[in-house]
Amino acid sequence: MLAFEWSAVAGLVDLLLSFAIDTFFLGTFYVLALSDASAPTRHAFQQVSARFLGLLALYAVTSFGIVAGFVLFIVPGIALAVLWTVSLPVFLVERKTVFQAMTASFNYVRPCFWPVFVLFAIHSVMVAAELFGLWYTGWLDYEAATTFSLGVESGAAVIVSLLGIYMSVATYREITFSNQHDVGVFD
Repeated sequence: MLAFEWSAVAGLVDLLLSFAIDTFFLGTFYVLALSDASAPTRHAFQQVSARFLGLLALYAVTSFGIVAGFVLFIVPGIALAVLWTVSLPVFLVERKTVFQAMTASFNYVRPCFWPVFVLFAIHSVMVAAELFGLWYTGWLDYEAATTFSLGVESGAAVIVSLLGIYMSVATYREITFSNQHDVGVFD
């Protein structure tokens, strides 16, 4: 019984550490995507480090809201995922609080919901194609996984994630530029 409890604690610690590390690098990639091409990577690390706890909270709250929406009826989860698409760029660029960033994202995306939905759907199809391709080739079989297959899986996940980040940043820039809003905070 004691071994099971330690195993559960270790699993929870692993989950929380992964969540924190993923959030840090997600934020860093967002800052790099929002910055001038000549901005150094350390500048992105500094920006994310300064707002890390808020970024963690934003990521946790939006993830929880989207999952809860999916659990309820699926459609609310999809709607929230689309409406909160630009919450991370808003949080980082406009220096808003967690709930202000979520509200601003909602207000920015609502008038152009369907075009953003189509972009979101295209990205979702890319994720599904990645997972199907990995499943079909057998590279999702972790018991028989090789270093190469895990590397291919990780590389595919990184590529799809980066495309999602750049899609979100492009959406944010398009929406905010059309409203004459400056996004050059990191430049």
